[in-house]
Amino acid sequence: MPWASFGGEHLATISDPHHRDIFLQQMLAFSQHSSMRLASQALPVWLELLKPPKPRASTDHTPPSSPAIPLACAAALLDLAGDQLRRGVNIQETDDIPEFLDDFKEYKAFCVTWRAQLNKILQMAATMLPLEALHAADRRLSSALACCSTSTTSSEDQHTQLESAVHFLGSVTAAAASSSLQHPAAGQSARAGEVRACLQQLLGQVLAPNFQQPRLLVLQVRALEGFSSLLAAEPTLMPSVLHKAFEMFGSFPLEGDPKAAPPPNPWPEWKERHRARQIISGMLLVLAKEAPLAMAPHLAELAQRIEQGWAGGLLWGGERNVAMEALLAVASRSPDPAVESQVAEWVLKEVREAWSQADWQQHLRSPETFVGNYLPLQSSSSGPQVGGALPRWQLFHHLHLLERCLIRLAPQSSIHGAPISSRPHSAALSTSGGPTSSPSVGADPSLGQLPNGAGLGGMEAAVSGAQALQGHIPWAAPAMLQLLQCLHSLWLPQVQSAMQPVASAFGVGPRERAALLKRSVSKDEAEEEAVTLGGTNAAALRSWLRMMRELLYHGLGCLIEKLPALYSCLAAQAAFCPALTGHLPVMWPQHIKLMLRHILVPLVKHCPPSQREAWLLPVLRELLPHMQARLCGAWASLTQGARPATEAAAEAEQEIVEEFLLRELTQQYLSFLDLLPRPTGSTDAQYGHSRSILEWLLHVAPQAAHAAMAVAVAALSWPDNFAVAAATNCRVIAPWSEKLPSLQQLVGQEMLRGSVVACTHLQDPAYQAEPLNLLIDLLLLPGPSCRLACQELLRLPQVTAEAVGQCQQALQAEHSQKDRRTIVKKFLGQSGTSIRDASREWRSNRISNIAEPHQRPPKQPGFNDNAFSL
Repeated sequence: MPWASFGGEHLATISDPHHRDIFLQQMLAFSQHSSMRLASQALPVWLELLKPPKPRASTDHTPPSSPAIPLACAAALLDLAGDQLRRGVNIQETDDIPEFLDDFKEYKAFCVTWRAQLNKILQMAATMLPLEALHAADRRLSSALACCSTSTTSSEDQHTQLESAVHFLGSVTAAAASSSLQHPAAGQSARAGEVRACLQQLLGQVLAPNFQQPRLLVLQVRALEGFSSLLAAEPTLMPSVLHKAFEMFGSFPLEGDPKAAPPPNPWPEWKERHRARQIISGMLLVLAKEAPLAMAPHLAELAQRIEQGWAGGLLWGGERNVAMEALLAVASRSPDPAVESQVAEWVLKEVREAWSQADWQQHLRSPETFVGNYLPLQSSSSGPQVGGALPRWQLFHHLHLLERCLIRLAPQSSIHGAPISSRPHSAALSTSGGPTSSPSVGADPSLGQLPNGAGLGGMEAAVSGAQALQGHIPWAAPAMLQLLQCLHSLWLPQVQSAMQPVASAFGVGPRERAALLKRSVSKDEAEEEAVTLGGTNAAALRSWLRMMRELLYHGLGCLIEKLPALYSCLAAQAAFCPALTGHLPVMWPQHIKLMLRHILVPLVKHCPPSQREAWLLPVLRELLPHMQARLCGAWASLTQGARPATEAAAEAEQEIVEEFLLRELTQQYLSFLDLLPRPTGSTDAQYGHSRSILEWLLHVAPQAAHAAMAVAVAALSWPDNFAVAAATNCRVIAPWSEKLPSLQQLVGQEMLRGSVVACTHLQDPAYQAEPLNLLIDLLLLPGPSCRLACQELLRLPQVTAEAVGQCQQALQAEHSQKDRRTIVKKFLGQSGTSIRDASREWRSNRISNIAEPHQRPPKQPGFNDNAFSL
């Protein structure tokens, strides 16, 4: 942003008001240039000039570095930004691409930046002139709504006008509400009242239209979300917004049975309506998070409306889940713990009843029964298809609801924003009636009490957020673990053989593959993935598998990290290890990566010491030796060697994808290993000090501990940041060899070899630093490990015992770590280039980077089509 800084500094040097005005007028003209490329160069200047003056010391007489611009200029910027917004909205692939851009992708990215800068300018100008900004928003919104009500205006023009008006409205309402309602200046109460009145008038304008086009309805919803600050300040306005939301649902019905699976290949009109309905339900969640005080009195009414909408076919499964999550978001901010407990019971009642049935549990008994119910292959005229769409759809939405409940209600380490204060209607979900306060102003008459069967009564008042979920752990946790085991079992050879017609569902999808290969998605690939969960092809099954694993790993990770009651659940304890390690040999790398990140890392951090042998030890006994064999074998297979020049493009692509997956898994596993030697913070009763997980493993499962350390040592020979991470881990382990003789050979010989290999094959100095630090540590260790390390160094060419001794003395005399690394570099340099040949025999494998294959497939033309799923 040099140009922006120059503009601010240049204005600060102009003392003559007339000259300052000329400068600002020229910048305004520049910002209105017909060329978007040239006009975009002026926008950062305004962002710099609109910044408030920096506070200065009383003795500082220099002019401010960022002076405030005149109010007249800020008013001109409001009009300028509003006009320029129209040029960056409603862009289509059929639009003429500006000459300075290559393709639609670059054009889209440019417009995103363009809108963001203009929106920021509007926010900063509205902070200076809140009333003027709101009046300008009123004019633009009125003009856009009039345009949308005119039949002679094309739909594209209507969308452009309304979208630019909504962007303008959202920017200025947020800034005006923040400056005048949330943080009003002293003596500005009258002005704040005017701002409040303007905001209410604008809200009324946004609520009034009843659009019949989904694209316009989406913009209307986005505009309503921008009034969250007003709703937080004026809770009496919330009922009218909630009423409008459910009115919108009724205005845009979807063809089909909401309780059945969605159509496999929805037509464009259905997809457009579905997207609009998703955004409506998302608005409820946005308002619940940003204005919980305003929504809290209406929990009972919302719950009843959701029940009625689900029973009457008004809401589909995904919309119902998001609406329920809005209630969970409000309940999580309540000071009354009974509200959390009541909402959790109401939300999860249906899931508990479904998962408690014997027939449902029977489907999880084996891979065969699971596949038979959720993934049965069926023959059709067009080829094999995946049946079980309805059971898959129901299972996904039940699991999604459970995961959202865990995430929302589990205790947080820090709560963003202020909790809901005490209120007379805290028992918001009483089955005996609605809120005890007066009826909601403007509420829909159909919003009544919760149905008696909703299961919200009889809960104790004094329970915490964790206790609100504690009663659901005995049925939820074992079922989730059993589902995870069934998901892992789908990669068993016999299952893969049976599912061969849809084998592509169990690998990387076209979009992810294209991202890894840095190419565009072809039209055929995009059309293949444009299916819902009700689809019967491999793409629909792949989407379902992806969502299931993400929900399971996230939900279980939340249980492990935030709900200590889990560790007392014997059923969950019995199912835990089989779910995670029962199918390790065939587990997909992506599954292991997610398991490490979301389950095992939280488990290592949060498992109580008294529960480690029951929960952590069985998993690590299986996992650590398996990962040693898997990773060391995989990296060994990537040996250096010329591949045939006639290698097929498809095979080259698959090789690249597999290497990316291996690198991701390796990175995640090394991050996990980095936790094991770190002190846990809990004092060991036997040793009287804090022991790490790895020290504990060395006593209770030495084979698993040595497998973990062996991977860390082997990774010193792996590329780039893997060697750095491994060296960091090894530096923690190395000093242990003085007290544990079983580690002396590993540290003194294997670790020394690995550090020398890492120092020689890493070219980047940033990567060399940590392996050099490890080599320094090894040379300065007291005792047998250091002697073994020195003996290994003698195997290098032109290295003598005298040279090693001199190097050690120099290291001991030097206290600067940087200078120590220089000493070691010079020591290794004595062997010259032959050190690389000498260290090659120490290296278990030579890695060939295949990120750039010999035969790169040609870049395919881009195709822009949003992925679609329900």
